[in-house]
Amino acid sequence: MRIRLYTICWNEARMLPYFLRHYEQFCDSIVVYDHESSDGSKELLDAHPVCERRNLTNAKGLDDGVLLDIKCHAWKECRNRFDWVICCDIDEFLHHPDLPGYLQDCLNRGVSIPAPTGWQMVSDEFPSSAGQLYEQVVTGFEDSFYNKRIIFNPTLIQEINYTPGCHAAHPQGVVCEDADPALKMLHFKYLGLEYLKSRYAELAAQLSDFNRARGFGWHYLQSHEQLESQFREWRQRAVTVPLRIGDSEVQSVTNSCDDRDK
Repeated sequence: MRIRLYTICWNEARMLPYFLRHYEQFCDSIVVYDHESSDGSKELLDAHPVCERRNLTNAKGLDDGVLLDIKCHAWKECRNRFDWVICCDIDEFLHHPDLPGYLQDCLNRGVSIPAPTGWQMVSDEFPSSAGQLYEQVVTGFEDSFYNKRIIFNPTLIQEINYTPGCHAAHPQGVVCEDADPALKMLHFKYLGLEYLKSRYAELAAQLSDFNRARGFGWHYLQSHEQLESQFREWRQRAVTVPLRIGDSEVQSVTNSCDDRDK
């Protein structure tokens, strides 16, 4: 079973070690479109044995139009070469207690789109150890906004048709989804209030004219007071996230795949 991942990077040197440490466990290839990072991200990517860094120089700032084009089409080169592709952001971690085993079972059953449950992860401060991020940041809350279809079979799926932000998709081809509560999409943005403020300020300064004209990335423009209020609210909502077998129900719920060509 072969897996390739696609993502986009701009000055993610703080998150990249955790991102790479997680995905190198099961990805054969990690393709990163780097948008002229200047914080050491390029060096981290170039030093990693399974990373391929591709320069992204035609985007003017943080542009959802460019991101959408990459996530909707770059993976098509994987068709008939890889069993799965993952199209995600660097703060998005696909997690399952036995991800290779689960994905092999999906292949055996003809599942083309495993459907993860989204979780918004929250911590008081940015982690500092060399372990896995989800071993240090263990609290969060279920957030359907992050039920993102970030993994699919590139041979069975002909078009993924993400919408801006990639929070929704309208796949075409042999579409067979599988909902397993043990498969989670962990979103790591609220890693301490100071990190949240500084990262949002960086991203706000990078918003392209394309994004500003359409209101994309509006959340990066929130005031510090708004971020503080939201952070407090979400910190209160956070519970220990069930990540191990036995912590939550791990029974697969498979949609009917009798009529899958759409």
